[in-house]
Amino acid sequence: MVKFRFTKKAQKKLGIIKSEELIETERFMTWHVNDFKDSRRTGLIFMNDLTRFSVIIFGLRKSDLSRIDELFKHQLEMNLIRLGIDELRIRRYMKAFDSVVIDDSSDRSVLGSITDYLKMLPYWVEGEDTADSEFISYLNDKFNGTPVFPLERDGFEPFPDKAMLKVLNSK
Repeated sequence: MVKFRFTKKAQKKLGIIKSEELIETERFMTWHVNDFKDSRRTGLIFMNDLTRFSVIIFGLRKSDLSRIDELFKHQLEMNLIRLGIDELRIRRYMKAFDSVVIDDSSDRSVLGSITDYLKMLPYWVEGEDTADSEFISYLNDKFNGTPVFPLERDGFEPFPDKAMLKVLNSK
């Protein structure tokens, strides 16, 4: 089971409803989610609570809102493949996404890391076609290769991609 912790703002804007039955999940299975807007395009950033590994989804339309979990899973899988994770580990991890619980955001440290990334976003997307899937892949890789210092206190190198590799390779 995976838990998506949406900010109140994102819940209201996207019409996301918190799950009635809330179950505790380990930090590796919990993702904080916030929305952002670049020009006229709406996007979502998902950040793993343990590794700070991020998944960026750009160019959401109203029709996409009913399948956010599918879009997330697809982009996460692509990110993990580019990271060099073997297919068996990816499938094992993705199996947990068969059941998703929605809750409120709760970790101010993770939200602070998301805010830092969103402050960098305009500089990275300037003049780029944010609808281009290659650019979105590049952007996901860029975010995950950017140091996030709270990772050091959890015993990881400060890079989300390396933290995700370490955790997935240990499972």
